[in-house]
Amino acid sequence: MKGFAFRRVAAWSSSSGAARIVLALLLSASWGCAAAKPTIAIRPAIGTTYSEQQAGLSAADQARLDAQCPLGQPRLRRAEDFGMTYIVTRDGYALEASEKDRIPIWVCERITRYNVTGPLTGERVKFRADPLLPVEARAVDRDYTNSGYDRGHQAPLANQRRSQRLRDETFFLSNAVPQNSRLNRQAWAALEERVRDWAEARDTIYSITGPLFWDPREDDPSTARGYVEYEWIGRGVSVPTHLYKIVIGRKRDGDGWESVAFVFPNTPYDKTVDFNDFIRPVAWVQRRAGITFFPKLPGGQTPAVINSAGSMWDPRE
Repeated sequence: MKGFAFRRVAAWSSSSGAARIVLALLLSASWGCAAAKPTIAIRPAIGTTYSEQQAGLSAADQARLDAQCPLGQPRLRRAEDFGMTYIVTRDGYALEASEKDRIPIWVCERITRYNVTGPLTGERVKFRADPLLPVEARAVDRDYTNSGYDRGHQAPLANQRRSQRLRDETFFLSNAVPQNSRLNRQAWAALEERVRDWAEARDTIYSITGPLFWDPREDDPSTARGYVEYEWIGRGVSVPTHLYKIVIGRKRDGDGWESVAFVFPNTPYDKTVDFNDFIRPVAWVQRRAGITFFPKLPGGQTPAVINSAGSMWDPRE
């Protein structure tokens, strides 16, 4: 079971392929075919009153979203930076996809002991475009071919070991980002395994995973340039500079929530790393991602969950 909804997150977005093409055609037609005429380009209009009707989630979509994100749908800040985005909900995960980047902005996932300890293994399927996204927002498999990057799962295949359908649905490219192979198959795979250990020990935990486009120079006024350089592959699939994974669960005594967040540069790693070296406060990730991750978190728990440095969970505790 699955669904999607879309929203215009800026009054006008140059990343909207359909709008860009239609307007360009109209403008070029109005100029005629004379060779002397200049080429017409378009850009967002400052101060425009243009808007589009926002589509909402169905009741079923909302229920799936709430199941994966119990502390609220991650909320994009400075929405004009994201262009057109689309909410996709499935029984195994929920995400918000970027048309501009053709990758997810965040992927929320409910991870349970029941699902991670099931009998299903193997039977990998080929990555494929997500039919719930419009064509202009989809990555396709050939975008990654010969790129040098893995199709990096955000909600991992191995978290689903009870349902082949849910396993297959992790292979939609809306659930993937271009990831360095020696990160994806080494340190990141080890982190995913650790998260499954926590789910097995605690019964149910939640994760939010996604890309960052961050340059450490931007944190220092003496070196900040106001922009981040990054690569893209295929037909414009953006390659993140870093990846984040936030894990949150109920405290052992049931009194509130606790979290730990990790940020890895999208570069090669060995499988054996000290995860403590990659822990960041959730607030640190929020600021650089432009996202409020837990908008329904009770206010009194913010310092412990959002602002604290976090630490590795001991499965025995």
